[in-house]
Amino acid sequence: MDRYTDQFRSLAAEYVNASIEFPELKEITVAQWTFESGYGASHLATEFLNFAGLKWREEMNGYARPVEYAAHDGTERYCAFGSLVEFIRGYWHFLDRSPYNGWQNRTGSPEEFIRFIGPIYTPTASYADTVIALLPRARTLIKSLEGGVVEGPEKPPGTSEPAPKPSIKEFIQSPNFSSRNGERIRRVVLHYTTSRNVDGTISWFKNPRSRVSAHYIISRNGDIYQMVRDADKAWHAKNANADSIGIEHSAAKGDQMTSEQEASSVALVRWLLSEYKLTKSSIWGHKYTPENAGTTDCPDHLFGDDSQAAV
Repeated sequence: MDRYTDQFRSLAAEYVNASIEFPELKEITVAQWTFESGYGASHLATEFLNFAGLKWREEMNGYARPVEYAAHDGTERYCAFGSLVEFIRGYWHFLDRSPYNGWQNRTGSPEEFIRFIGPIYTPTASYADTVIALLPRARTLIKSLEGGVVEGPEKPPGTSEPAPKPSIKEFIQSPNFSSRNGERIRRVVLHYTTSRNVDGTISWFKNPRSRVSAHYIISRNGDIYQMVRDADKAWHAKNANADSIGIEHSAAKGDQMTSEQEASSVALVRWLLSEYKLTKSSIWGHKYTPENAGTTDCPDHLFGDDSQAAV
């Protein structure tokens, strides 16, 4: 899913050479901008050079100009920047406002920094974890622009440092589960719900008459809900249930993932692969599992026009 735009790469190249007070925070902020801008592909980034989703505040006068922008949470005024350099300057000026007082004392590590500013930046509980999960990609990008050696392809999770488990907004027990009967977890199966309403999906999975469930649901805003414990078998993919973890993504037919959803999905899958010592070949779209071939269109176009290749 690594698909940085040329414009984002230009931003990162500019940033590599930029002088900032805390250069050790370049990687985590590139990871944050990756998440906020969808690898640079968001309209806010391409049209207004706003890679961080910065909303307009009066203190941004002289650094940006206000524009009306319709985001997923409604139409508001956002910052528009005149150049990549102006965005970089504007981002750090944005953090120097009173809501973020004290961030300079939280720079001991990238994780400490993003866990401090994250809850101020957005109420989404999993925000910091999803940004942290993008750190390896940000580091690879920055190293390539610095002329450093990138040591081959990224190792599969489970072969080096363990990936952190992203925050779970809430565990809501579904009655629709059963024993794995000794089967170990061998794969991760990805689904879409056919509805953007995560509450409706949760309600359906709580209904014993539905006889369906999944281990995790990822909402459009990136929140992760768990409904069946990993050790138990969820009922999400018929004969492919016994050895799999099922992840549902809130989406209507034809939808692709939001950038928030994708970041949470990447973080969760990365952790699952690490936790259960699986490789990337263990990731399946529902309709591509041998047991379900020809029986469903799930996950439709969730991962783009060629979902099989994306998965």
